[in-house]
Amino acid sequence: TLSKALVGQRCALARLVDQPGSIQVKQRGRWRSDLPLVLLLTGPSGTGKTLLARTLAETLLGSPIAELEAVGRFRTFHMNQFSLVEDQKSFFGPPRGVKGLGDLPELLKAWPDAVILLDEVEKAHPSFARALLKVFGEHGAVYDPHEGRDISTTRATFILTSNLGKDLISAHAAALRRSSTTSGGSAVRNEGAVAVGSESGEDVETDECVAYERLRESVLEALGHPHIAGRENFFRESEIRGRLADVIPFLPFVPTEVEAAVRKFLTTEAKVFLKASEFAYTSLAWEPSVVPFFAAAYARRPEEGLRGIHNQVHAAVRQVMGSALDAGLLKPHGGAILRVESHGNGGEAGVRLGLRAVAPGGVPKAKSSQSSTIFSGASGAESKGASLWSQLLSGAFGRQDHAAPTTWTPSGHDASVGAATAPAPLVEGDASEWAADIQWERLQHWDWQVAWHQLWDFLWEWRLPMLLFVSMVIA
Repeated sequence: TLSKALVGQRCALARLVDQPGSIQVKQRGRWRSDLPLVLLLTGPSGTGKTLLARTLAETLLGSPIAELEAVGRFRTFHMNQFSLVEDQKSFFGPPRGVKGLGDLPELLKAWPDAVILLDEVEKAHPSFARALLKVFGEHGAVYDPHEGRDISTTRATFILTSNLGKDLISAHAAALRRSSTTSGGSAVRNEGAVAVGSESGEDVETDECVAYERLRESVLEALGHPHIAGRENFFRESEIRGRLADVIPFLPFVPTEVEAAVRKFLTTEAKVFLKASEFAYTSLAWEPSVVPFFAAAYARRPEEGLRGIHNQVHAAVRQVMGSALDAGLLKPHGGAILRVESHGNGGEAGVRLGLRAVAPGGVPKAKSSQSSTIFSGASGAESKGASLWSQLLSGAFGRQDHAAPTTWTPSGHDASVGAATAPAPLVEGDASEWAADIQWERLQHWDWQVAWHQLWDFLWEWRLPMLLFVSMVIA
């Protein structure tokens, strides 16, 4: 589950589930009963720390994150909101002897086994580090000012995220990548990478995690200094570092990992469109060139991490689809193929997104490469006469039948702003030479909502012939 939710970070996940495997120990009920589990995830922004925390909550508590957040078993505290010493009163509650409420004791009273995310913990006031010693320590507890007693924290899991040491981590990743290139090996952390002269990728993976452990030791050493890269170090006191069960550095991404993330983001958008009436239940696909088109933004702005790529994909896909819908190109339960096209004088500034709208009905067949039409599908009249059941099945199980597409490119939408795409690569190679059999990624489940809408469209389109037929039968 963790590896499916997260892009990259293989060695970080190995520490959590293998060696020393603190998450696995906690999940199986073998963690110390007198000590809360406290993890520190540190590294550049947008590398998956918050996503991992949410996934860990699902793993440990066995429920979807939306349900856990709704009831309060998983809660995020944005620690930049506690930058003043006075903010301790709202987080922990007023001091002993004063009646009041505190966010943390109230949460742990309701859910003793809660998973608590302290996001960007280094931005809290430095006094929080000492105040958390009792919370994170053996027989951990937090004082409840409302009832005047201690609330145990030993069943809780605390996940701290931080950007401390991000420059050290980024420099290490860059050096590791250069070393791999110089030695003639495969790119670091490429999925399925195989070392030169080896029979499998095990040597590469082992070397990578050995280098990761060296990086982790460097990060631990840096956490012992009063300042890190000119910033005050929240963990400078050994007492707070000693209460961390593990420190997990998060690395920047290599190109293959960025492209894998882009595909995930596009697939998520495609699943939303397939079920959304506002997007006409459109099935989406993309050409392979679209993935590196989006992924290139990471190399330009790596400090934004994948968060910036995700935002770009989300905004661009919806903008392009919305424009196509407003132009009347996309019909209900039809399809859209998104592609990257060059314009002007070429070059990066001359690359933009193009869309091909595909009408419902008609199995695509390839034509000659000289033909301007991609598919030779059924004519409009023939597609209208398609079987009701074929229409229902093709929509309710994910679209697979498509007619000839219409090409459309939104004006003024270029690569500097972003572009749009959808669920899995459609064809390989040059966009002008389409494969003979074009396969859409299909969602293999019955969707009653889509089926009902298609049935209603069919009945409405054929209402007059059916009324005439019924009248003739009655007469």
